[in-house]
Amino acid sequence: MSNPKSNQQAFPMTSLPNVHQAEPIPEAARAALDELMQTADLFRYTSENSPVAQLEEAFSAHMGVKYAVAVASCSAALFLSLKALGLPRGARVLIPDFTFAAVPSSVVHA
Repeated sequence: MSNPKSNQQAFPMTSLPNVHQAEPIPEAARAALDELMQTADLFRYTSENSPVAQLEEAFSAHMGVKYAVAVASCSAALFLSLKALGLPRGARVLIPDFTFAAVPSSVVHA
């Protein structure tokens, strides 16, 4: 069994943000979100300049990559990431042992 003290020395804790004292979403951002929800224009295919298409374009430019795809959930993002890797059937994928069910489900589905 490992000695917890030796782990503390090898991996010193850094201060973590206090998630219970997070800053509120600014009023201007909430107003923009409310306006978007009122339009119901939540898909990239509604027009060439849809808000989702604009988000994808801005994010890809920010990241310095050619493409970005907005998805509805982290499960979808995990699945698409695994598919993009082109892993063969039966490939081993490491995941945390304590995680949400969507993580291993995405691996199996991919």
